[in-house]
Amino acid sequence: MKHSTKLYCLTPQNFMFPWSLGRDGVKFVPGDNIAQLLWPDGSPCWLANLYLLNGFKKGRSRRNQGGTLLTWAKNLSPLLRWCYDTERDFFELEDADFVAFVSYLSEEKRLDKPDTKVRGVNQVRTIASTVMSFFAYIDTLMPGLNLIGPQACIKA
Repeated sequence: MKHSTKLYCLTPQNFMFPWSLGRDGVKFVPGDNIAQLLWPDGSPCWLANLYLLNGFKKGRSRRNQGGTLLTWAKNLSPLLRWCYDTERDFFELEDADFVAFVSYLSEEKRLDKPDTKVRGVNQVRTIASTVMSFFAYIDTLMPGLNLIGPQACIKA
């Protein structure tokens, strides 16, 4: 099912991001156009936002109103929506769940044109790749989780 509500937003212009804390207090850096992700109920998705902030700290683009970070947020939005709708947690996902998610991406139809798919093959591949990168990031945060890899929960 196609949903119209966006699960992402950008920090406003002139937003100052708290970068570090030292003896002189908090150091702020310009943080406009940092993408943020929300669950469909409007609550923040902390893990996805940590992933996006990691990209921000590595200097990924925020140009043209979001850049790479916004692209990642858009590509992770279907995962958040699918996990929310199917009541699955990132930590519970297995190979069969990832296959079901990719199938959902491939088969979703447009509301205004029920015979037309929402995404082409290349877009599905790009979203799946971003999701795998996100899962790899989660694994770096929680090494014992073993979420993706040859001997992990998701082998894709």
